[in-house]
Amino acid sequence: KKIPGPSSNAPHAILCESGFDLETLKTLGTDTFALGPSEKSVFGWVDSQQVATNPINLIGQFSLSGISEFTSTGSRLAFVSYSDHAIKVGHKLTWDWGDIKILPIGFSACAEQSQRWLPQVKSSSKAKVLNFSAALSYTRGACETSAFGKQIRAQENEMLYVVAAGNDALNGDAQAIPTCPQGLNGSPNLIVVAAGMRDSLAPSSNYGIRFSDIIADGSHYEEGQQSYTTSLAAPLVTRKAALISWEFPKLNPKQIRKAILLGAKIPVRGRHFSPLPVRSGGWLNSEMASHFARAMDENPALSDRELIRKIYCESSVRENCSLVPERIQILEARNLLESK
Repeated sequence: KKIPGPSSNAPHAILCESGFDLETLKTLGTDTFALGPSEKSVFGWVDSQQVATNPINLIGQFSLSGISEFTSTGSRLAFVSYSDHAIKVGHKLTWDWGDIKILPIGFSACAEQSQRWLPQVKSSSKAKVLNFSAALSYTRGACETSAFGKQIRAQENEMLYVVAAGNDALNGDAQAIPTCPQGLNGSPNLIVVAAGMRDSLAPSSNYGIRFSDIIADGSHYEEGQQSYTTSLAAPLVTRKAALISWEFPKLNPKQIRKAILLGAKIPVRGRHFSPLPVRSGGWLNSEMASHFARAMDENPALSDRELIRKIYCESSVRENCSLVPERIQILEARNLLESK
């Protein structure tokens, strides 16, 4: 029996995870692509009876941002480990409300076989956002010339890729972090998400002004312990991007990225900003991202600087208008604003 196709009256987002089965999807309460049995392996599907027994074979060297592909003894992780990761990321994306409809595609298909799923995305939904809470082990140069890198570049006007920064506590500005697509940092349709705790960066999160773009809450509780991972920070940004793409369908992936990054909440210490070590300087701010998206939709001719002044000084928001010149200076120094 085929699974029903996605609903057209709700925002959609592609979720790249290997380990989806029917039981997993029931817990998320989401619609999915209508996929036949022969497509299961390509799109991340397996039968329920495989949960406890069969490993998942992936193309390339994957390192999940939250779990390793291999156990400490060197054996490949069983399906249940991937399923657990998929459920956690899926719940973070839907926020348990079911208002975001997930289109699940396997890691390998996401990274290397877009020609097989992108036509279906275009015909079956209006999804413009993809969540990838994982990484390929490539250097930056190899990432740019890889199938994944070329795929992202080619889809600048079609798909926004939201990816986890990784959990190695590394400064991507000080040293090369050999992961892909994170190594394509600064691409106009890519958002690299670091994890935060309270008002700062989580200790385990990768970061860097030229490596990562924004911080989101990556917290979760397990067995009474709170931990932080970029795997669970990324889907919060994906969620907001999907909601923006649904409310403002004229905006392209690059504009959605800009709305989210320009709307970031930069901490203030005393009378001045104290930016965090990511390109936007701050945290995901859903309300401000919506304000920027609306302003861009209604005033497409405004420059980035005009948008910032309009939002913070002329609109009903009027938040930190006196700090607008400093905000612009910070974002200019981080190459986030388009040239005048």
